[in-house]
Amino acid sequence: MSTEESFPHYFKAVEELHRRIRELEDRRRELEATVDSLTESLELHRKLVDNLNDVIFHLDTLGRITYISPAVERRSGYRVEELLGQPFTRFVHPEDVQAMVENYREIMAGRLEPHRFRLIDKDGTVRHVRSSSRPLVKDGVVTGVVGILSDISDLVRAEEELRRHRDELERIVAERTAELEEAGRELRRREEFYRALIEESHDFTTVLDNNGVITFISPSVKRLFGYDPRELEGKSIFKFIHPEDREEVIREARRAISDPAGSAMVEYRFRHKNGTYRHCESIGRNLKAHPAVGASVINTRDITDRKVLERQLEGLVGAFLNLGADSLLNLMVLTRAACQLSGADLARYGRISKGRFHLYRFIPGTEAADFFLEIPEPSHTLCYKVITEGAQGSLTHLDLPEEFAADRDVTELGLRSCLLHPVRARGSTVGCLTVFHRREREYGPQDRDFLSMIAKAMGTEEERFAYEEGLRDFIDVASHELRHPTAVVMGFAQVLLEEYGKSGDPRLREMLENLLSGTERLAHMIGQLLEVSFMERRKHLLDKVELDLVPLVRGVAARTSERSPDKRISVRVEGGPVVVLGDPSKLELLLDTLLDNAVKYSPEGGEILLELKKTDGRVMVSVHDRGSGVPEEHRERIFDLFYQVEEAQHHSKPGLGLGLYLAREIVEAHGGKIWYEPHPGGGSIFRLIL
Repeated sequence: MSTEESFPHYFKAVEELHRRIRELEDRRRELEATVDSLTESLELHRKLVDNLNDVIFHLDTLGRITYISPAVERRSGYRVEELLGQPFTRFVHPEDVQAMVENYREIMAGRLEPHRFRLIDKDGTVRHVRSSSRPLVKDGVVTGVVGILSDISDLVRAEEELRRHRDELERIVAERTAELEEAGRELRRREEFYRALIEESHDFTTVLDNNGVITFISPSVKRLFGYDPRELEGKSIFKFIHPEDREEVIREARRAISDPAGSAMVEYRFRHKNGTYRHCESIGRNLKAHPAVGASVINTRDITDRKVLERQLEGLVGAFLNLGADSLLNLMVLTRAACQLSGADLARYGRISKGRFHLYRFIPGTEAADFFLEIPEPSHTLCYKVITEGAQGSLTHLDLPEEFAADRDVTELGLRSCLLHPVRARGSTVGCLTVFHRREREYGPQDRDFLSMIAKAMGTEEERFAYEEGLRDFIDVASHELRHPTAVVMGFAQVLLEEYGKSGDPRLREMLENLLSGTERLAHMIGQLLEVSFMERRKHLLDKVELDLVPLVRGVAARTSERSPDKRISVRVEGGPVVVLGDPSKLELLLDTLLDNAVKYSPEGGEILLELKKTDGRVMVSVHDRGSGVPEEHRERIFDLFYQVEEAQHHSKPGLGLGLYLAREIVEAHGGKIWYEPHPGGGSIFRLIL
């Protein structure tokens, strides 16, 4: 009998044992392969997180740093080992520590809100950051806080590479034996850790192959651009870039790819799923040589809102540079800027002055009104209620639904939404700026802040207008009050000169002549003040007729010669009759003013030439004198209101600095232009074209 026959059970047990050993060996090899796969996956995840521009951190329940990503060294200058174990508040700006502590308590209590504060870098630089954090819970107990720090100008970039592996990891973990259960729990904890970080991202990450084909794109692209990641993967990224930007993006991509450690940053427009293009900023890194990545990784941020804000600020700067001396015209300029820069279909500015309501309207693409219109019955106007009730903050159509529905422009133009902002001056609401849209829309903080900026500028113009209006009121009252006594004094001076001037007493005659001359000069200045007041209030209306300027010019020259016999005044006319369309009285005042100015600054016996000629279908009038001329540094301002070349306390010539201002206003009211030229050999030339 053989041994095998004598011990059959024994040999069967041995065979079973060998079979079991072989199975265990196979199982061991499977487990080792699984561990290698998981380790490689974990390394990939770690590399992806390390390449984020933002800083990832983990705090324990006492607020100490237990983990912080290497990106912190690029951002703050601190090495990781310098930060581990340190209280987070040590690096927070002293003024923000209390708010940071309160925010940390809220996070530990489960109230998750992004928080902004300041950090101090290693070199002492203060950096504004935003923290998005959440608590970590183990077995129902909060064990700490995990979060992301973003520079205020850089948002957290998205990375959701782990999501693609989640199902596979869960399947592998479910099959693990008891020997790898602890490793499986660790891997699940790490997966949750990275997933929690990436889900807080506000950007999206793209992985490209050598041909620019998308091999991975993070799910946050759906929130930003409407695409499901599967709609983009496998397609060339360049197909979604605006044609005008594509060449530059390709050039930058090739440059980065040619450098094994290359990187590039580029701005371009990326197509949204709805067909519109949004502005993006991408930072790409060539990680093809990296064993865990082997591709180009691009982090992309939507900067459309930033571009809109830049355009608005640029437009505002342009509008501010176009502001002039007239406050009401400036209010209209700012109203148009608000409409154009906010993309509105209608902009209105309503204001109440001296109990009357005036409204300015601007519709893009139509001829703009040239002034405010008085609205006798303003109750139907939306902004009227905002002004009369003294509103202080911005409002929308949702805040005033009944008034919005009753507004005449809303019904006639088919408007669906609006944003209003009161304009305040001297502590009260004096106006209201409103932008309307034909589509329904919500107005965010950026829209409100933009309109608030313009409203503040309008408030400044309103304050200036109120101040200038007070001055104009004073000038009106003072001029009217002075006109009557001046006329009385001038009348008596004429009578006295006629009665007693021939008495033979030269001293008495000189006194009476000085009295009459002074009252005439005073009456002239009062008349100029009233003319200025009328112009400033836009009461300066022209009664235009066709007239020949030649007799008008000769008549003004003759009267000036009578008043100033010590000056030699001549007239030169080129051609025959010179016919223009104008207001005779205003043109006569214009010529009187220019000749009086020439007389005032010409020496005794000086020559003054009044020249009239046709040029290019228009009429040019020139007044030449051989006086002292105008210094170059004053030539740009001599037509300004109240401007005088000499300092006010030392000026030797009579006058208030009104004449040339009145001359310019009259010329421009006739659609013409006036300017100054130095006379060859000394003196001045004032030219105007009608």
